[in-house]
Amino acid sequence: MTDLVSLLEQSMTQHATRIALRVDDLSLTYQELQGRIYHLAHFLSAQHLTKAAVLGYRSVAVESTLLSCFYARTTYVPLNPIFPHARCGQMMANAQVQALILCPECLEYALGLTLPESTVVVTDDATAQTLAVQKPEWQVLSLGSFATVQTTKPALPEYQAAQPAYIIYTSGTTGEAKGVVISYHAVANYMDKIMRLYQFKASDVFSQMFDITFDMSVHDLLSSLLSGGTLVPIPKRFLFAPTMAIAQYGITVFHSVPSVIGFMEKFKLLKPGLLPQLRLSLFVGEPLWYEQVRQWAQTCPNATIVNTYGPTETTIIIATYTAFDPKRLQLSDLPEHGVVPLGTALERSSYSLRDEQQQLVPDGALGEIYLGGDQLGAGYYGSPQKTAAAFVTIAGERWYRTGDLGRIEERNGQSVLTFCGRCNDEVKVNGYRVSLLEVDECLQALSGVRALALPVRDEFSLVHGLIGVLETDDPKLCTKVQKEIGAKLPFYMAPKAIRACEEMPLNSNGKLDRKTLLKIMTERGELTLN
Repeated sequence: MTDLVSLLEQSMTQHATRIALRVDDLSLTYQELQGRIYHLAHFLSAQHLTKAAVLGYRSVAVESTLLSCFYARTTYVPLNPIFPHARCGQMMANAQVQALILCPECLEYALGLTLPESTVVVTDDATAQTLAVQKPEWQVLSLGSFATVQTTKPALPEYQAAQPAYIIYTSGTTGEAKGVVISYHAVANYMDKIMRLYQFKASDVFSQMFDITFDMSVHDLLSSLLSGGTLVPIPKRFLFAPTMAIAQYGITVFHSVPSVIGFMEKFKLLKPGLLPQLRLSLFVGEPLWYEQVRQWAQTCPNATIVNTYGPTETTIIIATYTAFDPKRLQLSDLPEHGVVPLGTALERSSYSLRDEQQQLVPDGALGEIYLGGDQLGAGYYGSPQKTAAAFVTIAGERWYRTGDLGRIEERNGQSVLTFCGRCNDEVKVNGYRVSLLEVDECLQALSGVRALALPVRDEFSLVHGLIGVLETDDPKLCTKVQKEIGAKLPFYMAPKAIRACEEMPLNSNGKLDRKTLLKIMTERGELTLN
C-alpha cells in the first residue's frame, strides 16, 4: 500500500495553483498549504514529538496541523474545545501524549486545562506570549506561526504501516472514554477504496461539517486533497442550517449526519431545487430514513444520496448503500417509510451476524454485527482487556464486535445489511456515540442516588438528547445535578433535563430497568428535553 504522504505530495504538486482550503474569506492554494505543512512537520520532527494532542476548531491552522502530523509520523489525539476540561485532560493522560498542539482559536478554552505532567504546549508566537503571562508554569514551545511557509520538503521519519496515525476517544461503559488506535495502514486502505469508489474530481468542493474528534473529518480532509478538490470547513453559524453555506461556497460533495435534514425541515429551510450543484451527499452516524431521503432529494435534485456505516474502530466507513440516484430512480420509486439499509461492505472488508455464542445466525435472523477486513483498528490504547472483549478472533479471522444488531435483507435483488438497534446500552445522539452506562455513572456520582439516563427520540426514532432520572423526591437535587453535569460530560452526553422518580423500577435480577422507566416517564409526559 502506498504511503498517504506520497499520494498527498503527488496531488499537491499536480494541483499547486488550485484552491485547497477555503475557510470563511481565507483561501489557500495547494502550494501554500504544502509550505505550511512542511514548516509544521519539520518542527514536529525536530522536537521528536511522536504523539501529540491537537486542540483546534475547523480552522486553517488545525487542518494544516493534522496533515503535518501525517507527514511527521506524529500520532495525533484530537481534542474538542466544547468538551469539559476534565475530559480532555483525561484523554491526554490516558494517551500519554508528549505535547498539546494549541491552535490560536482555542486559547481561551486551553487556559482552563490541567495538563498531564511533562506535557509541553506547542503554539504560535502570539499565543505563547499570552501563555507566558497567564500560565507561567506551563512549558511552551513556539513554532513561530502556523502560517509560516517552508519551501523545501523536510527530512521525514520512515513510513511504518503499523504505526498509529491517530487515537480517537469514544464513549465508554466504565465511566472513561476509550482511545481507538488507527494505524497508517488502515487509513491508507480506507482511502484507497473510497477514492476508487466515488471517483472524486478536482472540480469538487467538499464540506467539512465534523469536528476533528469525529473520524469523518479525516475522510473529508483526505478525500478533498487527494482528488485536487477544495475543502470548505463549514463556519459555526451554518452548522445547523448548511444549505446557505452549500450554496455560497458551491459545495458539490456534502457529508453530514442525517439529523441535520430534520433540523432544516423543521425550520422550513428546504426548498425544491434549492441546491442543484450538489452531486453527492453522504450521510453517516445515525439511521437515515426514507422520509429524510425524499426531503433532501427534492432540495438537491442532482445529488446521489448514500447511506454509510462504520464505527470508529473500523476506520471511518465500512459499508455503503445508495439510497437515491437521480440518474436511475424517480422519487416515486422510493419506499414511503422505513430505515435505509446499511448496504454492503467495502472491498476487502466484510460483516457477519452472530449470536451470543459468536455463532453465525440463520439467514434472515437478527444478530450482532461483526466487522472484519483490512480497516480494523489496533484496539483501545492502554486497555488490553477492553481490546480483547471487542476485537475477537474466530477461525483465524479477526473481527470487531459492534454491539449493533442487524439483519440481512433482499433489496432490489441484492443482499444488504440493515440496522436493527443496539445490543447494549449505547445510542447515537445526533451522530455521537454515547454509552448510557457512562452517563448513568456520572449521574449517580453527582447525586449520590440511583440514576439512569434515558434517550429522547423523534418521530424517526433518532435520539436528539438525553434526560437523567434520579431516584429522589427532592427537586433541589435535580437542580443541583443539572447545574453540575455540564462540567463533567461533553455537551452531547449531558442530559438536557433531570427528572425525579421516587422509586426506580427493577428487573427480575434486581437491576435498574431502563425500558420500564422509559415507559413510566413517557406515560407521565416527562420524556422531553424541556
